[in-house]
Amino acid sequence: MEINRNRKRKIKKELRLTQKENEILSKRIKKSGYETFQAFAFMMLFDGEVFFQDFAELNHLNYEIGKLGNNINQLARAANIYKQVSPDDVQELTDELEKLRELVEEKLNNLTRRKRD
Repeated sequence: MEINRNRKRKIKKELRLTQKENEILSKRIKKSGYETFQAFAFMMLFDGEVFFQDFAELNHLNYEIGKLGNNINQLARAANIYKQVSPDDVQELTDELEKLRELVEEKLNNLTRRKRD
């Protein structure tokens, strides 16, 4: 082990990747301009930015949207029983709720995708 005595950095860290993760990493290394994984990893570990995103508020919003959906279903049931609310009104509320649900889901997916990429 003559090589290790001359090394400045003697501590070794390992990283295991899936094939897909390795392909993504290789592309990022090529884009970065660094020639080796070690140079890229060293730069990212010490100069890269790590961030944490708290999705608690968005998850709570998604939960509340679900509760709104239940309320709309109860209104639809009452409308069918008492015939005081038109089915078109109920459908309009349901459509708007679905648009809101899709928007929240899209935002959550974008945030989580950004976090993984």
